[in-house]
Amino acid sequence: MTILFIVYILSHKQFMSPVFFIQIGQIDMLKRTVLIAENDGIISLDIKNILKSIDLKSVIAISEKELLERYKTENPDLIIADLFLSNISNEKILREISRNNGTPIIIITGSSKSKVEKIARTLPNCSYLQKPFDKAELLELVKRYTGGKGHRGNGTAESG
Repeated sequence: MTILFIVYILSHKQFMSPVFFIQIGQIDMLKRTVLIAENDGIISLDIKNILKSIDLKSVIAISEKELLERYKTENPDLIIADLFLSNISNEKILREISRNNGTPIIIITGSSKSKVEKIARTLPNCSYLQKPFDKAELLELVKRYTGGKGHRGNGTAESG
């Protein structure tokens, strides 16, 4: 859609100012980014579609290594992470991210509720959902942590 918009703009000479092109380039930069750390393709796609419905950009990581790389390169506004991407827990990585940057985290997991509750209570700005999770509940949490908007601006996250 953006490409068509740019083609339309290029066909009208009155919009050929450098300032206008800078504004076009900033549109995607202002969009809130959510890092999805999930190795199940169907769940990742479901989450991505939920985020798209409220105009959020999403980036997917399927391993612990990708989680750290994408976190560093994308500077996400929110992380939605499965507690286990492989056979080891992401708890240490999520604690480090939460403590260093305060990035809100939503943990989605099939692990025991008591274990995940304990982890979520010790992290600031962290919530959790058990798999299979309710899409409406995930959407509600995402909106709370992103201020209900896909673009950066008003809104504050609360821990839960």
